[in-house]
Amino acid sequence: MRLELIEILHIPPGSPWRPYLLEGLEYDLHSIMVSAFRDRTRLRRIVFKSYERAYGWMDRFRGARENLDAEREAVRANIGEFQNNAELMTILSFLKSLDSCAVEKSHFLGGNFTPEELASVDEKLRFRAPTMEALEPLLPLTLPEPSHMERTLRRLADSVFDQYRGDVKKLMELWKSKGY
Repeated sequence: MRLELIEILHIPPGSPWRPYLLEGLEYDLHSIMVSAFRDRTRLRRIVFKSYERAYGWMDRFRGARENLDAEREAVRANIGEFQNNAELMTILSFLKSLDSCAVEKSHFLGGNFTPEELASVDEKLRFRAPTMEALEPLLPLTLPEPSHMERTLRRLADSVFDQYRGDVKKLMELWKSKGY
């Protein structure tokens, strides 16, 4: 059933989403209400509604990833602009003005900077622009429109209903006293 779902959703073989769907969910997470197995139509509605929600979340995820990419480009542009326009002597003077010992020293001994100080500060001011590979965000899935998936999802829900209805009936009988 999981392989069929992966095929229905057109998840490529190298996708990081694939192992997640193959391994399934933790047992403490509930994905489908057991009472849906009392009625085939109800299970169909739940499966279709779940797909619509997954489609919506994947669309939001795609938008968030595009925003992240735009933010990364803005940071990269800001870093480039800073590195091109930053005057090392102005920055050094500002940093030295924060150090009271250095201000006192420069007042009495002169305010010259050593080559080692200049090289050190210049190296420390070199920011590294972030890359998308370093952030490692997942690529969003390109899921088919929910309206195109209705028939396929109905078939999947029916096969799940037919295969697991007997097992679920036994569980519901077992847990009936607990209110399930």
